[in-house]
Amino acid sequence: MAESEKTHLFPLTVVDFAMEHDQGHRDEMEDASYVCKDLPLKGSKCLQSPVHLYAVFDGHSGDKCAKWLEKNLHRFLTKFLKSEVDVGKAIEKAFLDADRELLEENPEIISGSTCIACLLETRTGRTWIANVGDSRCVVSRNGKPVHASVDQKPGRKDEKERIKRAGGFVTGGRIMGFLGVARAFGDAEIKADGCKMLIVDPEIQQFTLTNEDEAIILGCDGLWDVLDNDDVCEYVHECLQKKQQCKNIGKELVRMAIEEERSTDNVSLIIIQLGSGEPS
Repeated sequence: MAESEKTHLFPLTVVDFAMEHDQGHRDEMEDASYVCKDLPLKGSKCLQSPVHLYAVFDGHSGDKCAKWLEKNLHRFLTKFLKSEVDVGKAIEKAFLDADRELLEENPEIISGSTCIACLLETRTGRTWIANVGDSRCVVSRNGKPVHASVDQKPGRKDEKERIKRAGGFVTGGRIMGFLGVARAFGDAEIKADGCKMLIVDPEIQQFTLTNEDEAIILGCDGLWDVLDNDDVCEYVHECLQKKQQCKNIGKELVRMAIEEERSTDNVSLIIIQLGSGEPS
């Protein structure tokens, strides 16, 4: 279908969604997830309710940071989505302020976490994907992947150069040889004394969903390190064509990642099935 023939999904309906996760072969579960299908945004200057929020947090060096984000990040997003006139700026301020409070008021939390978050404005189909770290969002468009985020690995050219300018180095694909993500919440020790080798600034992609966009998949690197974007979207497409529920689709993807592809990490994902109709 030509671009001019596509129709946008507004109003948007979230037909179904599922959060699935598994500890896998790790000694402990460090991931967390969050879903809110109607953020309290009365009086917002930049969004029309209802607005959905979906987020996956992939913790490292423990689970406390990811769990803190699960309980608190939406509070910061709600605050700034009410006061700011630009959604992207609101997300940026929310992430930075959340990380500041996390570090300043919770000295007992020394772990860190990535974040992949999706905001859906159902009346318009407008969507914002915010990424911090190496978790990922992919949109399934008729079974083909549309990349809605770019992994922030220390070996990525621009990240490697930024880390070097901040006085650090990358070896073995890790900051200073030990941290495998270029951006993250928390990680108090590496951010001490204003060090900028590790930052929390999100990369944000904004687009309007079309009638070809059938599902959004958010996942931690434990999923994407072993399953290809194309294979995941093709599988989701086939299952949706067979009217399978998102919960069953998600469970099977997690199982495949751990049991068949032998992922060595925790595996967490959120699948959001899309459709058009009255706002949900």
